[in-house]
Order: sequence, then C-alpha cells, then structure tokens
Amino acid sequence: MKNEKKFVEVLSEVIKQLIGPSHENLKTVETHIVENLTKKGYELEEISEMLDEIFESMNISRAKDFKIRMIHPLEVENLTPEARSYLFDLRSSEVIDDEKFEELLNETIAVDFKVGINSLKTLLSRKGIIVNKIIN
Repeated sequence: MKNEKKFVEVLSEVIKQLIGPSHENLKTVETHIVENLTKKGYELEEISEMLDEIFESMNISRAKDFKIRMIHPLEVENLTPEARSYLFDLRSSEVIDDEKFEELLNETIAVDFKVGINSLKTLLSRKGIIVNKIIN
C-alpha cells in the first residue's frame, strides 16, 4: 500500500508538470519532477524507478542524456535548511544554471559556519546574480 501511495504521488507530480502552463522539453519537466519529489523526501533511486514505470506506461521514452545530480550530504551540511531549499528553488526555477549551482555548493563547503539565506544572497550578488524576489 505504501508503494502505491508513492506511485500515485509521483504520477501526480508528473501530471502536474506535464499539463502545467510551460511547454518545456521532457528533460526539463523531468528535472522539475525529480527536484520537487526530492524536496518531499523521496530517494533518487525510487524516483527513477517510478518515472521509468510511468513513462513506459505512457509510451514516452525518457531523455537519453538525462542525468540525476546526486547531492552528497557533505555538500549541503553548511547550509541551513532554508538556504538549502532556497538554493534548490533558484536552480529549479532556472535563476541559476548548473555551473553556478555547483560553484555555490563548492563555496559553501569551504566555509566553517552555517550559510543562511542572507549569506547565500551575498554569494549570489558577488557572482552578479541579484535575487530580490522570494521563490516559493
């Protein structure tokens, strides 16, 4: 029963992304799905298995070059939960690209304090990225 509930939740996320207002390619849609489900506590392996099953049943082939970026806990240990969520939101909304995301992760690993949202915004502004809006 637990797996059925997870399957339904993953399917719900797929449908929400596919019928949403944007007309993005499958790779981008899948990225949003994975990021949203990861935030809800799903493991990447179970997301991947369920997406394969769902897309197979829908007769859609997954993007061949799609790769799931696995985040090691050490990469985000210096981020407060709010800053971590904010950083992932910036990436999923494409305010920052993969390269900037990796740079920010590397910079937060190197510090010896917890990085909050304000510190993260300071790092972003040093890179020329001004984020004045709040991402939900």
